[in-house]
Amino acid sequence: RGRVVILLFWASWSSHSMDEMEKLSSLVERAGRNDLVLYQVSLDRTRQSWINAIPDKKNAGVHVSDLKYWDSPVVNFYHLEKLPAIFLINEEGIIAGRNISVDELKNLLDTTIQ
Repeated sequence: RGRVVILLFWASWSSHSMDEMEKLSSLVERAGRNDLVLYQVSLDRTRQSWINAIPDKKNAGVHVSDLKYWDSPVVNFYHLEKLPAIFLINEEGIIAGRNISVDELKNLLDTTIQ
């Protein structure tokens, strides 16, 4: 609570995930907001593939994985059907955007999340 969270579900085997991760990292850096957190959840199978996929190991935000692939409990909790999946959670902990694109995220950050 009290911070805006961009939640990205991704995997190293998804090239589209890798593209979105890079765009999101740049977006967060450009936003320059102290209340904005990028939380990235990998649905990989192995620690090595997950770690190797994080670009230059200096990608903005928090990176986590339980290495359970599609068997991870977050898949059902967030109703994930494809990757990447981007969610925006506002300061009150309410999901303000679900399965949104980076462009939609930018618009939401500019217009609805102050």
